[in-house]
Amino acid sequence: MKHSGFSIVELIVAVAIMVVLVGLLTPAYLHYIEKTRAGMDENTAEEIRRATETIILSGGYEVTDDVVVTFSKNGIQIVTSDSYANALEEELKDLFPNFPSVVPESKKYKDAVYSVSLSEETMDSMVVLGSWDTK
Repeated sequence: MKHSGFSIVELIVAVAIMVVLVGLLTPAYLHYIEKTRAGMDENTAEEIRRATETIILSGGYEVTDDVVVTFSKNGIQIVTSDSYANALEEELKDLFPNFPSVVPESKKYKDAVYSVSLSEETMDSMVVLGSWDTK
């Protein structure tokens, strides 16, 4: 009588090898996912900065506030009361369909605040800056 197939010992060894491989690869995979989320948060913050820059520099608005927009666990918040706030809100709604509930997804930026602020380089030009405050 000829037996075909695998013995129980061979199956247990194969499963044990798979468990070890999954145990070794899971931390690397989770690190990769976290790096991707941090990159997405950085891209979102840069899009917010660019939208703010576009509205302020192309609209000819008078700017009086230093900090214009924040991006944090509370979502995207327009903190300026200047005349361009409505135009900026519309621009951000176009970029982010679920505005203002877009929040950082990575552990790196979960408790951080990204602020878009204005800086005058010369009397004739404004620079829109963005920075993370990770506290």
